[in-house]
Amino acid sequence: MKEMTREEHASELVPCPVVGIGASAGGLGAFTRLLSQLPEQTGMAYVIVQHLDPAHQSLLPDLLARATKMPVREVTNGMTVEPDHVYVSPPAADLTLQENTFVLQPLTQTRGQRLTIDRFFTSLAGERKQLAIGGTALWHRLRWHHGSAGDQGQGWDDLHGRELSSA
Repeated sequence: MKEMTREEHASELVPCPVVGIGASAGGLGAFTRLLSQLPEQTGMAYVIVQHLDPAHQSLLPDLLARATKMPVREVTNGMTVEPDHVYVSPPAADLTLQENTFVLQPLTQTRGQRLTIDRFFTSLAGERKQLAIGGTALWHRLRWHHGSAGDQGQGWDDLHGRELSSA
């Protein structure tokens, strides 16, 4: 029997809900509080997109792995989204979601601003539609949006939702 390629396997998977969480470099506390309260199996994938210095390697995957029993992985290009996993965007790339796989692209700026979170939320909304959930870490709470996905810009407008306390 012929072994399936990664792309063939990904296309046969039933898409799971994806929770996109964006934050500035100060979001670690909100991330760890959220992950520490989640059960190991939720049926959802969690994607953390953070504004970090692209010149430095991120310790975020290791720090978050201490807060959850779910596997925590730094995203690589072509990685397939799986439920009950936490994915962390690398600091030196823009991240999008296409056909159940992550796509990394060089960082871009629009009018001097990095729109990494916005780009991910927009792709998340387009890819997952009603299975898209987005939130931004705002110091002590997470603001959630669900529905159709930035940096609280256009990607944020693509999601509809409500605020929930993470404490």
